[in-house]
Amino acid sequence: MNPSNNDEVLASHEKTVFNKPDSEASESSVIIDSPPDGGLTAWLQVVASWMIFFNTWGLLNSFGVFQNYYTTTLLPTSSPSTISWIGGIQTFLLMIIGAPCGRLVDAGYLHTQIFIGIFLEVFGMMMASISTKYWQLFLSQGVCVGLGAGFLWYPCPTVIGQFFQKRRMTALGIAATGSSLAGIIYPIIFSNLLSRVGFAWSMRILGLIMLGTLGVCVSVIRLRLQPRRQGPFWDQGALREPAYVAFIGAFSLMMMGSWVPYNYVETFAGVVGVNESLAKWLLPIMNACSLIGRTGPNYVADKVGGLNIMTPSIILAGVVSLLWALAKTSGALIALAILYGFISGSMISLPPAIIAHLTPRADHIGTRVGMAYTIASFFALVGNPIGGAILSLGKRHHTGEKVFFGTWFFAGLVLVTGGLLCFVTRYKRVGLKLTKI
Repeated sequence: MNPSNNDEVLASHEKTVFNKPDSEASESSVIIDSPPDGGLTAWLQVVASWMIFFNTWGLLNSFGVFQNYYTTTLLPTSSPSTISWIGGIQTFLLMIIGAPCGRLVDAGYLHTQIFIGIFLEVFGMMMASISTKYWQLFLSQGVCVGLGAGFLWYPCPTVIGQFFQKRRMTALGIAATGSSLAGIIYPIIFSNLLSRVGFAWSMRILGLIMLGTLGVCVSVIRLRLQPRRQGPFWDQGALREPAYVAFIGAFSLMMMGSWVPYNYVETFAGVVGVNESLAKWLLPIMNACSLIGRTGPNYVADKVGGLNIMTPSIILAGVVSLLWALAKTSGALIALAILYGFISGSMISLPPAIIAHLTPRADHIGTRVGMAYTIASFFALVGNPIGGAILSLGKRHHTGEKVFFGTWFFAGLVLVTGGLLCFVTRYKRVGLKLTKI
């Protein structure tokens, strides 16, 4: 099929209606109507998804404040790298269960997944509150909360994809601001509670906040399309589509490299010689700018196409990562933190919407988003450890800011390569034609 005809095929699939119940319809006869792209029910799905982003990716983005407390107070005998695996396993588990979770959403088990996710997350936080050993925190806050976050998050791209088409990027971008805001709010709440009520009750209060906000989600979230009961968890046909495969490659490399600056910017600031009070503000600055970056670029993406925004964003993020190596002043660090935070916002919020756009049928969105995240989970798991290993190697041969050269080069190279694969995705879909995609 000519790449330029693919969008016409997608549009023709989404302008029809269901004419048979799923039990009677074959895989090829299920017909889908076009999304409403607005209205109270549609925007309530954005509200519900915002609450989920707040308590999944937002909670994971906040792990730095937990790591600092565990390293200095609760688990002083455990190394920082060992403790970091608690946060690492959270992200890995959230992503790796994507294929089964995405397929279950397509099959209609939306609220079942939401309830399982709420239970696991809240239970994990409550168990973490009584944990005093590393293995206890690894199982409770790492495994339990990570799995719960996965069950909770995968309905988001599906429900937004079913209710929005023309404004899909904008809707998902608004929902994704929940994770940026949580990355600012949760650390502040935890730090203030620690000095007042101690660790145990701080974790319990966070768990209760999660329970309350996610309760709002349960009351309004819903699917618009008839469930697709038949079909595998893993869509082999999708892996025969060059554009989809190329984008999975781009997304995987993005997940490998994009978190390195977030993980090491504070440490780098200390090496450069920036005072500690300013260094601690660099990560909140990045998260705040990421919040803006998840709305503005997504709005433009609805006008010009998600891939047309995503491709230059990943390449620019790679260039900024390389520029970290040249930063030697407070002003340069702040400028790069602002720039990288803004660019990374669109990189994080656009992929689910782009995958939805590359999916010919709306009742396959959950499956294909889940597959992409499952594959990318392995890259996300090793990204920061590779950056850390390169940093350790740099410390053996260099001093000062030069110890970070290899780490920044790794992040930059991986991101630029991901951007080039994003361009390949675009080429496989529409060729070199200047058009919305």
